[in-house]
Amino acid sequence: MAQQLYANSVPTIGNTTFTQDYYLCNALAITDTTAHTYRTNGGTSASPGPMFLFTLGDQVPPIRSYTIWVSNTTNETITVQPIGNVDNTQTYPDYNIGSPQTVAAGGTIAISSSWEGFPEEYIAVSLQASTAPTSGTVTAILLIYH
Repeated sequence: MAQQLYANSVPTIGNTTFTQDYYLCNALAITDTTAHTYRTNGGTSASPGPMFLFTLGDQVPPIRSYTIWVSNTTNETITVQPIGNVDNTQTYPDYNIGSPQTVAAGGTIAISSSWEGFPEEYIAVSLQASTAPTSGTVTAILLIYH
């Protein structure tokens, strides 16, 4: 279960309640320096893979904020860039949400954002190493707050 991975590190975000978690990336082995996204390594609910594009816009009650929790068990630093899209057909280009963050080899980070002011209907992550890892995996979990 995903909650066991981040149980001691779920951030509190204002006056919100943590309600759900979803994998954006499930134990992806990165062994090169190319960017990995749901387009290159994954899919959607119709086409499963190790990376996912998740729907934010149709949540009831509406999402107030979210956190992307990332665990890097590789032996190299990984750059994490949250990305958004207006649909899940891969017709429209992805766009960056905020600035890229790095997670050290063997480390974890939490990237938090308020939902208000962001137009993305769908969210995913882009993961990239500047030096090719030779071991380990990366997991990214979307934590939803209502």
